[in-house]
Amino acid sequence: MQVKVFSKRLPVEPIISVLICLSIALWATHVVLQKKQWTALKNYSDYALNYASGVTADLKTGVVSAQSSPYTACSHNDLELLRDLLWQHKYLKDIGRVQNGNLICSAERGVLKEAVALPPADAVLNNGVSFWRNSSALIRTHFEMDMTLTGSVLAITSPFAFDAIRYPDPTVSAIIYSKNNRYVFKTFGFNQQRDLAPSAKMTSAPLSYASCSEVNVCVMGERDRAGIFSLSFSQLLILVFASCLSGFGLYSLVHKARKHRHSMVYHLKNAITKDEFSIVFQPKIRLSDSMPVGVEALVRWDSHALGVVRPDVFIEVAEKYGLIRKITHRVIDLSMAQMQATLDAKPDFTLSINLSIQDLTDLSLLPFILAKAKQYKIQHEQLVFEVTERSAGDSVSLSDIVKQYTEADISISLDDFGTGYSNLAWLGHLNASEIKVDKSFTQSIGTDSINQTMLDAIFSLLQRLNVVRVFEGVETQEQADYILQYCPQAIVQGWLYAKPMPIDQLQSYLSQTTNGLGR
Repeated sequence: MQVKVFSKRLPVEPIISVLICLSIALWATHVVLQKKQWTALKNYSDYALNYASGVTADLKTGVVSAQSSPYTACSHNDLELLRDLLWQHKYLKDIGRVQNGNLICSAERGVLKEAVALPPADAVLNNGVSFWRNSSALIRTHFEMDMTLTGSVLAITSPFAFDAIRYPDPTVSAIIYSKNNRYVFKTFGFNQQRDLAPSAKMTSAPLSYASCSEVNVCVMGERDRAGIFSLSFSQLLILVFASCLSGFGLYSLVHKARKHRHSMVYHLKNAITKDEFSIVFQPKIRLSDSMPVGVEALVRWDSHALGVVRPDVFIEVAEKYGLIRKITHRVIDLSMAQMQATLDAKPDFTLSINLSIQDLTDLSLLPFILAKAKQYKIQHEQLVFEVTERSAGDSVSLSDIVKQYTEADISISLDDFGTGYSNLAWLGHLNASEIKVDKSFTQSIGTDSINQTMLDAIFSLLQRLNVVRVFEGVETQEQADYILQYCPQAIVQGWLYAKPMPIDQLQSYLSQTTNGLGR
């Protein structure tokens, strides 16, 4: 007994789409958050620096005033001066005199009965200033206060000096330190216990910003978590969930578009089999007398499943999937069949049919055209096949193919002239019997666009060529008058004269114009 094991592979494309969207979302969120957080960190650091600089400047001013006292140290007048300084400088808790490393008097305590020896300084800065941080032993208080000794003046900072400073959020810290020694005076935030030696590394935080002021005080702001790493688990979960939804949405759109495209191929094949195509004809008008001299056959597809599909959409799909030749054969057959009576009654009337380059290079097409012309008793001179030069490729290699058509008295028209890259090459090698100027030039008439300038150059070129000159997209009388002025022999197409119409309406239209009832 054999046991068959069936394995089902997981679809790769939706997983890739999810991973791409997730990666982009995480990266974009990380970059945006980091930028926002860095700006906030800079703003807080600048604020803390301004505050710390204000405290430092106030203390320094008090110390300088004490150093310039004209009185004998610790005399009555000197103590009065020191007490005045306490009132003038809000960040001073006390200020006193030091002699031989001992505090001998202060503004608050007066002259000490016994001098108090100063403990070893926590740091001696480059400018000779000694610094004690969070010291309470000397002043015998429950508060811890900073002290600085400058020369013989001891300044004790108020324990409330930084109470008014705004604290950062829990993920941010600010470090106040000396510029040269990098000695930490004060810390705020998550790094409050920091105690750096002068040679220590200042930061290892993922996000930091440092700046210094004119009073040689610096502030470094740090953020211990930045970007997406600062998000909570629930926030990160929401981001991942939203990214996954976006990924599935992107995959669904791509899959839907691809499915629609493949669906169009499927329905296009059915349309060929079930003959869902129809033909409409747009008259070609001789501009000098407004008389129709030919028609252009245009294919239409009204799908039972997809509805009306634009020609530019399904023709592109047909060319890509190798279906265009079957469609072209059907268009040629339908066009000749429906125009047979008109062409027989009007020997000078022409039928124009569009070809793709795939059609033109199909060696079986010309025999098919000749066979159908014989079947419907249509003169070869009445047939014009329009080829768009934008898709022409190598015009030299196509010249031999075009020559076979012209030798059979079938005209080749250079369609959408002026919009591609090989106009002169086409004119030189393909020996086109007709040139159709693209409607973008016609519709530039009366404007200041570059196409108007190019149209004037096209007029000049066409005057030197022995070809039929057709102008597409004529919709206003101004355009018609302008073309008539510079190209009296022109043939035009456009809604000013007639829209594309089915064969029964065309026959009625031609009957009216022949009897003088036209436009």
